[in-house]
Amino acid sequence: MVESGDFPSQAAVSQLTSEINLAHTPQALVCALAGEAVRRLVSFDRCTLVLPEADGAGLRIWRADGAACAECSTATGFSAAHQLMSRVLRDAAAAVFDERELSCEYTNHFGHEARSVLALPLSYGGQALGLICFSSDAADVYRREDTERLLWLADHVAAAAQALMLRARLEAQADMRSEMERLRSGFVNTLVRDIRLPLTSVLGLLELFESKLQAREAFDLEDRSLLTSALENGDRMRRLLDDHLEVARQQEQPLVLHQTELKAAPLLEGIVEPLRGEAALRGVEINVQVGDTQLSLHADIRHTRRALSHLLLTALAATPDGGAINVEAQEITGTRVGDEGRRLVIINITDSGPGFPAEEVPFVFDAFWQAPGTRRDVASGVGLAIVRRIAAAHGGNVTVRSQQGVGTVYSLVLPSGRVETFEPKPCVLVVDDVPDIMLLLGKLVERMGYQAETASCAVEALEILRRREVDLVITDWAMPGMNGGELIAELKREPEWSDIPSIVLTGHDTDAERDEALAAGCDSFLVKPVKRDELQRVIRQLLLATPVLQ
Repeated sequence: MVESGDFPSQAAVSQLTSEINLAHTPQALVCALAGEAVRRLVSFDRCTLVLPEADGAGLRIWRADGAACAECSTATGFSAAHQLMSRVLRDAAAAVFDERELSCEYTNHFGHEARSVLALPLSYGGQALGLICFSSDAADVYRREDTERLLWLADHVAAAAQALMLRARLEAQADMRSEMERLRSGFVNTLVRDIRLPLTSVLGLLELFESKLQAREAFDLEDRSLLTSALENGDRMRRLLDDHLEVARQQEQPLVLHQTELKAAPLLEGIVEPLRGEAALRGVEINVQVGDTQLSLHADIRHTRRALSHLLLTALAATPDGGAINVEAQEITGTRVGDEGRRLVIINITDSGPGFPAEEVPFVFDAFWQAPGTRRDVASGVGLAIVRRIAAAHGGNVTVRSQQGVGTVYSLVLPSGRVETFEPKPCVLVVDDVPDIMLLLGKLVERMGYQAETASCAVEALEILRRREVDLVITDWAMPGMNGGELIAELKREPEWSDIPSIVLTGHDTDAERDEALAAGCDSFLVKPVKRDELQRVIRQLLLATPVLQ
């Protein structure tokens, strides 16, 4: 243990300050503080560096134990550890925390077993900008005098941290300027490209008409057709300008929605019908599939038509002659944070175009992004950015999945028009002897909109079944004691449980297990790892009494 009176030699101080000054990132700085030079000054198991987030909304925390460094972020009020750090920052005074103060809540930022913490504020220019904490797994390690002995170290770290934060802000500003320049350039290039072609048609027609007027020539039917085309191109330019202005002003002018119930089938047919002529000339087939004729959306009809039109035009532009576009709509249950159990409608538009490379997919919905190379007219411009804006205004989402050489799927998610009811949520019992998998499956089931009960073995599952009503059972196969097949067989023997559908979810995909599961009476056999969407589909079908044995 380091004695309170110990003070490093001048050589040790020079070496330590040199290592601190050479750190170019907060992670490198905390790793330098976890080195042997500091360990000769103070005993600790972990060292923690705390600096404010760039936006000032919380704290960013780096921790090192000498062998490894880790980084994590937290929001204000996230944990007791965060509150202790905030107190030191607020008071701008060093503090020592004992085991009693640390036991009030799980203090992950100091280490799972921390029983003593020494916190030193990092002050620069009279303001506390962060702190360093030394934590020990032993109790009563630090004293108040330790804080005074290490103030010089905190001063050096504060200067280094201030330099790091200043560098980070300068880099962020440079990135922002670069992004603004990219957007400006993209805006100009996209606007010029989108307007040049229709403008060429309009100007060419005007020149033709001018020459005919000067020559006193009569106008024929072809001239009338060209005039109609010019009017359409003029209207197209007007819409393009409106779209560009909308994207440019979207922060100032949020969308105003007038949501009503819209039947999905006639809505999609009405949008697709005007495009069938152009598609037929190229031999492109457009198929619309809506499984439920009563499927409806709760959305703004004008903006929804705009969004779907942009997606269909993008898909049509990407689809080669003789290809196909499939439009499919169905109702789903939300699983994302904030959407759990919410009824939504997903509209998938699938083309048979060239697809996008994986590195381009994240940028497809960015305003003014342009696909490089020969696909410059595909998924470029502001159309897809407007789709994303419309989806967000409805509380929905739009995504894209693409595979080169196969095609692209655009998925627009909007609120369902189906009236929400307050029926009791079905209860799903998850049985797995691996705690992490059991908890994960339970969380997934809850986010699908169901109640979840979890059991670590078949015996515990039977106890739950005796005390409450369960609508579906998901069980692992290989478990100690009673396995999944034996559990399902027990359910089938009991009249009150015999109608409960069951899913075997196992890591062993063998014919023997499948046969045994079928013989035991399971309704579906899934192999880990299973995709969330697939699991949700099977659960929903089983709860609707639809057999889906794989």
